[in-house]
Amino acid sequence: MYICKECGKEFIEPKEISAEKFYGVSNLFDYPCGEKIKVCPYCDSNDLKEKDDKEE
Repeated sequence: MYICKECGKEFIEPKEISAEKFYGVSNLFDYPCGEKIKVCPYCDSNDLKEKDDKEE
């Protein structure tokens, strides 16, 4: 389970998109070709926290 720190929604699995699409062409040298970034399926933020089952 994950929680988005930006929108506060909980979800089971984050969406994966290409680093090129997320960061744009200007930052391509910072990431390997084809690298995937995990983002919130609701707001596309990559500021995610993996929620421990024990947390409430």
